[in-house]
Amino acid sequence: MSDLWSGQSDGGGTAGAPRRRRPWGGTAAPGVSPRTRTTARVLLAVLLLGGLGLGAAVGTDLLAVRSALNEARVAVTEARSALGDVDLPATRAALDRAQAEVDDAERRAGRRTWSMLSWVPYLGPSIEVTREVVEVAAAAAEVADVGLEQGDELLTQGLGVAVVDGRIDLAPMERASRLLEELPTDRLTAARDTLREVKDGWVPQQVIDGREDTLILADELIDVLGRTEALTAALPSFFGAQGPKRYFVGVQTSAELRGTGGLIGFWAVLQVDDGAIAFGATEDYDPFDDAAVPEGETGVERIRTIGLSPVNPPGSDPGFLARYDVVSGARSFPNINLDPDLPTTATAILNLYELKVGEPLDGVILLDALGLESLLQVNADPLPLPQEAAAATGYEDGLPADDFARFVTDELYEVYGFGASPERKELLRHVGDAAFGEVVRGLEGPEMVGAIAEAATQRHLQVHSTDDDVQEALDAVNVTGSLTPREDADLLALTANNVVGGKQDVHLGHELSLDLTIDRLRRDDDGRWHARRRGTASIAVDNPLPTSGRNLYVLGSCYVPDGRNRCFEGDPGTNRTWFSLWAPPGTAIGELTAEDGHAPNGRVSTFRDLTVVDTFLLTPSQERSRVVVELEGDVPLTREQTALVYELDLWRQAKAIPDLVEVRIAPPQGWAVGSVEVVGGGDGTGMGVHGDGVELVAEVEQGVAVVSGTVTADTLVRVRLTDPARS
Repeated sequence: MSDLWSGQSDGGGTAGAPRRRRPWGGTAAPGVSPRTRTTARVLLAVLLLGGLGLGAAVGTDLLAVRSALNEARVAVTEARSALGDVDLPATRAALDRAQAEVDDAERRAGRRTWSMLSWVPYLGPSIEVTREVVEVAAAAAEVADVGLEQGDELLTQGLGVAVVDGRIDLAPMERASRLLEELPTDRLTAARDTLREVKDGWVPQQVIDGREDTLILADELIDVLGRTEALTAALPSFFGAQGPKRYFVGVQTSAELRGTGGLIGFWAVLQVDDGAIAFGATEDYDPFDDAAVPEGETGVERIRTIGLSPVNPPGSDPGFLARYDVVSGARSFPNINLDPDLPTTATAILNLYELKVGEPLDGVILLDALGLESLLQVNADPLPLPQEAAAATGYEDGLPADDFARFVTDELYEVYGFGASPERKELLRHVGDAAFGEVVRGLEGPEMVGAIAEAATQRHLQVHSTDDDVQEALDAVNVTGSLTPREDADLLALTANNVVGGKQDVHLGHELSLDLTIDRLRRDDDGRWHARRRGTASIAVDNPLPTSGRNLYVLGSCYVPDGRNRCFEGDPGTNRTWFSLWAPPGTAIGELTAEDGHAPNGRVSTFRDLTVVDTFLLTPSQERSRVVVELEGDVPLTREQTALVYELDLWRQAKAIPDLVEVRIAPPQGWAVGSVEVVGGGDGTGMGVHGDGVELVAEVEQGVAVVSGTVTADTLVRVRLTDPARS
């Protein structure tokens, strides 16, 4: 065999001489002459010089493609905004601009020079990644184009929600379902998967960032399309297309907190049959009303009889009983929704209803005052009040939609508070009937659809169905109020239950501070990354209520002047809240410490596979109190190039008051926080101490990820951890 440089055979050279290799790797081919080698070098030099020229041209194209894709993204953002305003001409114009930019990028990426240089070191991977990014953009543009072309009528009608003579027209929903099935989503999914599989070694960071942004956007679009398709397929069944459905509808008062949002003070049974809507008799409920049930009234007509069962309903979950039987949670209507997970609570409600009434229902719908207010604001017509009540409350011209929540959770109790139960209940019944009637009459158009979506986002509207397919679809759009951790994210949830009575909870300030550290990175046999999350959770209450000067129903209705208090021995204005901190399975809970350094009362248990810490926090009038919980547990991480990503879901209970949060997350030793972002959180405003809201900010401070501000909805904190040695 010839030596690479001398051309001599092994037999003519030195025995055992080391075999040389080309500087760029590889061994010599047998029988290659010096002349051939010289010619090959010249050709290689020509190719390399030509490649540099072509590479410069492609580099110019790469910049143009990047610019085109950025312009397309701007146009798509404008299209989404216009679509939200149901401005279809503006949506079409913006999408046309986006399509033109994508077409330009696609044309440049398809040039022959790109194909010729796709094999060139350094340049080739960038070309391949960019071409696949363009393909994803083109597929997404096609989905948007087809959807707008075929679905403009549906969009104009707000997905066809139209109510005529008390009947929802289900035909547009069925057309929407067929449209979603016909969208070219498969092309987008295939392009996304191909881009994900493309190797990106020797690719500039800008190209890597563009690839990641594109994958995130494609994932979001595919996810939204899948969720929407599932929902539109299930909605006709929910509205009785296959037969009558009957749902328990409860209105929760945020002034007296329960796990799912608040004490259910007003209720009705809703029946839908092929879109036709009918409400049964509505009824308010006061757990402290000692009046006897009028003779002849049935359990259907009086929620009070539903809430006083002497026995637990058959089929009650043993875990539910073990956790809540101390307060008769399964058989006492005032306490039946102490658990924040609506699927759990809804099952208990349906069991109790069937036990007392003898009839099964098909699901549960829970609304609170803020949810009703958002739906009433669509039409913005004032609700008429009885003449006497209008004069007493100052709303002679009717109750404005913008004042609904504050009126029924605060102002009402100042006028019809302690000792005025009959008048208060009658007015609540009147306002509730008027509100439901107004919502049903206005249940049409995209504005109402948007209001429903906004209410659901902040859990002011929650829905549970006993139909598994419908429930799965509702869960896909996060309207079921489920407290369940994701496989690829950490979870923490703080929920509050009022245990003082009265209507204090729209006046308080709740605060949650997390000081966490991520360490002990490891990779399991399946290639998934994990870490340990350890630190503290601080829970605080700011109580501005006075000891007097406000109605006793606000300051604490368990207090009875000159008599025996019924459920709480504290003074008026004192707040007592049952806080529960929920964490993923296997979380270890350490010491609980109160603000004064003493160990507070607390209990650690497991329910629905979640670790839960329960503590009762007592906060005197015009004071603050705080408890700190130590926690530690295993959490999942996801891999992004050379970085690891930690995601923390802050699950939020429906409340009228925003939560003030501060989250600090320190990286593992030797690692750094590359970036931190926050998704969700709601508008951050409401009632109570922090009602004006504090801007939600995510930033890196001295190497630590920090998120702070007020939130009114679920909040995702996303921290990108980088290894400086690999950057």
